[in-house]
Amino acid sequence: MLCAFNLACGGSQASPDASGTAEHAAPPTTPATSRFQLKVSLFPWVPGDTSYVKWTEEEFERSHPTIDLVVRDLAKSHDWKPDEYVGDLSYEWEKTGQALTDTSSPDFQHVVEVDTMILGELVKRNAVLPFTIPEPGFLGFTRQAVRVGDTTYGVPHWTCGHFFMSNLPQIKTASSLDQLLRILATAGRAGSVDVAGDMDGSWESVMLYLDAYVDAHPTASASEAATHSRLDKDVEANLAKLGRACTHEGKNHCGRNAEEAFAAGRVDALFGYSERLHDAARMGTDPGKVTIVPAMLGQANRLLLFTDALVLSPQCSSAECRDAAAKFAAFYTDARVYEAVLLSRDGDRDAKPRYLLPATQAAFERPDVQADPIYNQLMGYVGGAEAYPNEGVPAAKHRGVLRGLVANALGLKSGAH
Repeated sequence: MLCAFNLACGGSQASPDASGTAEHAAPPTTPATSRFQLKVSLFPWVPGDTSYVKWTEEEFERSHPTIDLVVRDLAKSHDWKPDEYVGDLSYEWEKTGQALTDTSSPDFQHVVEVDTMILGELVKRNAVLPFTIPEPGFLGFTRQAVRVGDTTYGVPHWTCGHFFMSNLPQIKTASSLDQLLRILATAGRAGSVDVAGDMDGSWESVMLYLDAYVDAHPTASASEAATHSRLDKDVEANLAKLGRACTHEGKNHCGRNAEEAFAAGRVDALFGYSERLHDAARMGTDPGKVTIVPAMLGQANRLLLFTDALVLSPQCSSAECRDAAAKFAAFYTDARVYEAVLLSRDGDRDAKPRYLLPATQAAFERPDVQADPIYNQLMGYVGGAEAYPNEGVPAAKHRGVLRGLVANALGLKSGAH
């Protein structure tokens, strides 16, 4: 944490101990007479989000007593909670634009953590201000993800991408989709599904297609694939191979969550974001026996990664607001804060690591993060990753054409969940 960890704050402040709790300095003798309320919406797809939000608010306010941090209830983003659901501000760019610009809205926010796929839309709507903090060592592709034109509009925080996870260490030797599928077919358990994971969804289908496109065409731009109204023939052939690997006893497992089946040994390779291993580990998977590799979806393996970043409301133009937002962003991207959150030290001591990906190299290099068998593997991949485009993807998602085409190529019913 910025001040709690003595980062350019001066004085002796608090720092977390090895278990992620904190030994805190004595409170100031003169309490603050006023507190600036900073309203922040965080990325809502974090395992164990209740403890995470509570810990974030408490730890930040402990080192910044003049700021009242109010984190938006993450349940407002989850459409399976209809009585609470308002909108997922990380993805629903029209609602996000209103939340960032309309101070009369009950959902107004000073800072929102968005998937940068929607950043271009927010810039077009004049819904964000340029926003930077002193460089904490962001991974190169995340810097690209928060730039539109020559301007930086966000502070990177999380990153994410497609991976194959397996108890078969041989997958590490594969350099193409064909090689990977051959290993799974020959070395996997008898009667198991070769590959399973949720590859469907209105956003996911588009992102899967872009990922598969650059793997099939190593010199191509992911942005050009977002404009397609039909599947590239090479990508279509590769997705069909993947769909066949997902099919077992007449059932296609390319469109369903598979963590439980993977933990039970009924799936040889789990496809999805690295944080899928959090749930698999809770269900019995031993991370120490798992090999994780970027999802090669063609003849090459260009790793595309998403970036989630904090963006700043135009209504946060005052010096006081901008200062509070910058302090929060610095806290949020501090390597020791990352370490606590990545390893689930903000709540239940028996919780499994979240296996989310941080946006800084320093977070990977924290001793206990580096010692984790999964993070140790992931650290070797992210440095050479490329960013998903931050313009053009919402339009492709809105058209909906790619979703149906990808589902058909995988052998799924078009648009099925």
